[in-house]
Amino acid sequence: MTDEGNILRMRLQGNVLVFIASARGETDQNFEASVSRIKNAIEHGNLTEIKVERAIAEVEDLIMPIIRGLPASKRLEIDGTEFVKVTHLLSGNHAAAIPIESVESLFNDLANYASGSPVAWRKHVPATQVALSLVVLREVMQHGGFKTVSLSRQAA
Repeated sequence: MTDEGNILRMRLQGNVLVFIASARGETDQNFEASVSRIKNAIEHGNLTEIKVERAIAEVEDLIMPIIRGLPASKRLEIDGTEFVKVTHLLSGNHAAAIPIESVESLFNDLANYASGSPVAWRKHVPATQVALSLVVLREVMQHGGFKTVSLSRQAA
């Protein structure tokens, strides 16, 4: 059971993925994990199916122990320029909660592009620049049970 006051904030800062769990009346819990190896592999050269699949597997291995160790959270919030780039590629109102279906749709575009479809990614940002952020966001939403994500109102 989750508490309405529990929030998980997530930020990708360069090569570090930061999680901040806030529970009403408790001290925030901070967790950091390096994503430098995943980032280097996915951002150099062409984006391929194999790179995306490896990134998914490595991100899952990285986040699963962290998610299991966090208190249950009702809301997922993101901040930092890397995640904001992803939200600008999603359709809809960025001030409102973004449904997981929108994140999945953008991820499917990325996966189709990585599989060789040149028309799957017609965005103003190169796929390699947002691939890691998108994979992390998708995996945290899926494995954390979050149906929506929103931009953080509070800088962590």
